[in-house]
Amino acid sequence: MTKDGMMSNDLSAFHQRADQTLSHVLDVVDDLLGDQIDADLHGDILTLTFSGGTQYILNKNAHLLQMWLSSPQSGAWHFEWTDGAWISTRGGGEALEGLLAAELAARTGRPVHF
Repeated sequence: MTKDGMMSNDLSAFHQRADQTLSHVLDVVDDLLGDQIDADLHGDILTLTFSGGTQYILNKNAHLLQMWLSSPQSGAWHFEWTDGAWISTRGGGEALEGLLAAELAARTGRPVHF
């Protein structure tokens, strides 16, 4: 156990899932929307920037075992790994990839699937 009571294998699994998510979102955005969005992954932070400067920021919060999304459309979101997906802590059952895909599709006019 770590000093805050978290099992080290939980933290390791979190980092693996979160890193895979960040890389996957980066790859999909580059492939599908690279002409409209500049996608930059630095460390634990993925920044998606539109030509007008609007940004989505997706990052890991290892202390809470969460992924955080800052959306110019819907605000701040926190997601926890639940039943094989990153699910919002707001209680509405929103999945990170579905929410982000829908917002990017609405903004770009192109279908997005993660």
